[in-house]
Amino acid sequence: MFIKKFFLVVLVLVFFTRAPLLYAQYGSGDYGTGVYADSEATSSSSVSSNTTRSSAHANIAISSTPATPQSFRFTKNISFVTPQINDSNEVAQLESFLNEYEGEHLNVNGIYDIEDVAAVKRFQTKYRTAVLDVWKLPEATGYVGITTRLKINSLLQKTTAVCPAFTEYNGGITGIFQSEEVAKTQKMLQSLDLYTGNISGFWDYSTHLAMVSFQEKFHEAMLDPWQLTSGTGYKYKTTNKFLNYLAGCDEGAVDLDGAGTFDF
Repeated sequence: MFIKKFFLVVLVLVFFTRAPLLYAQYGSGDYGTGVYADSEATSSSSVSSNTTRSSAHANIAISSTPATPQSFRFTKNISFVTPQINDSNEVAQLESFLNEYEGEHLNVNGIYDIEDVAAVKRFQTKYRTAVLDVWKLPEATGYVGITTRLKINSLLQKTTAVCPAFTEYNGGITGIFQSEEVAKTQKMLQSLDLYTGNISGFWDYSTHLAMVSFQEKFHEAMLDPWQLTSGTGYKYKTTNKFLNYLAGCDEGAVDLDGAGTFDF
């Protein structure tokens, strides 16, 4: 009986010793939850924006990593829940970007910890129209998915972008089928892994299919304003607006042919 009580006391002591460390590392309710690559949906909202750096990383010195170059493009998702998917260089570039552009004071160490999550959530809240509202998310997640990456890339390009970058109406029945802008569109679709054909400057069938996929992937910005449920492949007003956004240009609201205006 004495031995059983002794082991019980030991187990209780171990639990209460480890529990704070586990909480500090993973936060409340975030460990073991799912991550959605496109919707940015995670439960990392449970990590407070005021949470301090975990003790596991408290002694890591701030590195001298230079500011994120304007030519850098974020291409990979970054997660607090599943850190094994993270690329340490992209995390370090993210930390540098947030310090330079958003006035954060993060350790540039390539480790996506709870302080980084809180900074990303502040960024997502600031740009909620382009990052969260696209997915109809009510609050920031801290997960760096495609719309967060696109917004960051847009801000990096903004100082060097020649705007507007996209003005032509391409494809469809009446659009322009061959031009330099078609080639520019193909390059943009290629950068999003939606187009695998040649950069020919000609609006062929593979370009049409890539545009359909592009419009359906981001239907909230290109199709929903027209109350369309399927991609058309026609590069028209809202599609140009979203392409300009990706190129670092903010072109303001677009006219929906007499049915109001649309902006994001």
